[in-house]
Amino acid sequence: MFEFLHAPTKHSKEKKLQLWLGQSVRARVVSAEFDELKGQPLMLSLGEAVHRPQYLQKIFSKPLKPQFGVDGPLMLDSGGFTMMTNPDGALPIQTIADVYRDTDADLFISLDFPPGFDETEQERSDKYRRTQENLEFLLQELGTEKLIPVVHGRTIDEVSANIDVIKARSSSWAWVGVGGIVPLLRQKNDSRLSDGRHAREHVSSIVRQTKEAFPEHNVHAFGVGAPSTILSLMALGVNSVDSIGWRSAANFGTIYLPGRPARFPTKSGIKTRHTRPALTEAEIELLENCLCPICKHCSSVEERLAKLNSSYVPRAAHNAWVVLSEVRSLESAIASGEHHHFLSSRLPSHWFSLLNL
Repeated sequence: MFEFLHAPTKHSKEKKLQLWLGQSVRARVVSAEFDELKGQPLMLSLGEAVHRPQYLQKIFSKPLKPQFGVDGPLMLDSGGFTMMTNPDGALPIQTIADVYRDTDADLFISLDFPPGFDETEQERSDKYRRTQENLEFLLQELGTEKLIPVVHGRTIDEVSANIDVIKARSSSWAWVGVGGIVPLLRQKNDSRLSDGRHAREHVSSIVRQTKEAFPEHNVHAFGVGAPSTILSLMALGVNSVDSIGWRSAANFGTIYLPGRPARFPTKSGIKTRHTRPALTEAEIELLENCLCPICKHCSSVEERLAKLNSSYVPRAAHNAWVVLSEVRSLESAIASGEHHHFLSSRLPSHWFSLLNL
């Protein structure tokens, strides 16, 4: 088993950070095609077997790393969120335990039931109880070495109560997850979180509560999107996140650049049918200095733009490299004490204002 980068303690000088590239089992594994991306942590999900039950035998009953060209760490998600949206296809907990027991994944996620926005306190309580029952079952079947419990909560008291249950189940967890971040930030139908500021403040509170409760643990945030959100959550205290944002942006036709929102790889002033902005002169300069697996082989910015405009794979490779580089840059900034300056150059004010720097 590979050695993980551990979260810092109050006595440590370094903060090790980890980004897991979210990957669909139905999609091309771009990270396996480029030397610069091989060995990066990858995340797959059993949720794909909810929509396509044949994948249980076709894919998940066999070693996963050889199938997807994985040279580095592999995390396997239970697919809890997918099952919540498609309950008719939900996988039995025993099936999940059997897959986890035989998988070559390095970590796997306990089956959780994220609380919905329009649910009553009792409905949420029922979901927390089912999540806790699943954790107890998987703990008995698999132990704590690779299993990640997940913290949920729509209030501070709910988060605290669920943290207490995880602590009571075992004192030897190596990892703890923070769930429900994506729907919180999307702010759907929750009057208590009626604007983005309140949603971000609640996410910040959940992360800090979890980190304070598990100061020596790896704390992982699930389903994080844009680079700015990844950096924000890491600055708040998580040291591990997974994201499919790099793939989603590439599929949409856009690219990442350091400290910038996703952009179409087109110069400003050129008429396009796209709604997102094209590249400004400053962003063109950033692209000229890019050393990703695609850009570094191009002799001009025009060639870079042409490559990135040509298809999904170049954009995905570029985006993965950029977001991984941003995480490494944050890690270096923390080590050198320059994280305040770095984060102020990368984060929108609504995230930066939440940090106690």
